[in-house]
Amino acid sequence: MTIDGEFREVHAPHKLVYTWRIDDGGDEPSLVTVRFEARAGASTEVIVVHERIASMPVRESHEQGWVGCLEGLDRHFTQG
Repeated sequence: MTIDGEFREVHAPHKLVYTWRIDDGGDEPSLVTVRFEARAGASTEVIVVHERIASMPVRESHEQGWVGCLEGLDRHFTQG
């Protein structure tokens, strides 16, 4: 699988916005916004919004992928 895209906004360390397109480039790229929001106790909440997804099956696949990534990130920081 090949994924390409371009960064549209970089507001370090608070926000990233970028396009996302898989493989053949046939569909219009989707748009991903990732926000990092400070929370009490020196923790950070990561909020991912993935928009303009072509179909429900693709949306569900992305949702599973994002949940897996965020759960892995949580395990890394809570067990480390």
